[in-house]
Amino acid sequence: FTFGIAITNGTMEYITGTSHWGDPDFENLMQWFGTLNSSILSLYQGMSGGKDWGEYYDVIMILSGSYQVLFLLFISFSTLAVVNIVTGIFVDSAFQCSRQDRESLVSEEILNREKYLKDLKDVFEEMDEDGT
Repeated sequence: FTFGIAITNGTMEYITGTSHWGDPDFENLMQWFGTLNSSILSLYQGMSGGKDWGEYYDVIMILSGSYQVLFLLFISFSTLAVVNIVTGIFVDSAFQCSRQDRESLVSEEILNREKYLKDLKDVFEEMDEDGT
């Protein structure tokens, strides 16, 4: 949200200081970053792959360098955050599977020991001729 406000502000500053109404980059800048809603949507699309962030960056290049850096920071931060979340989900899933495997092994070992003890008891009962 904050990044959207900043880039919309930069767009408005650029609009008031120039007269490039026929320039295609200007039209794209207005379409993608002219309002707060469109800025937030464009940032979301750039972050999530809905539209290539390079296209947005090409348009933002007509703004001052600070807005270019801000946009790149947003893309870098959001991409790393998403990668960390996805990695965390996979690691947690693998940990849960490992835990379930360990519980299965312990349960199987307990069943094997119970069977062994029962078999051993049967052997001793057969060896006991007088029933004592």
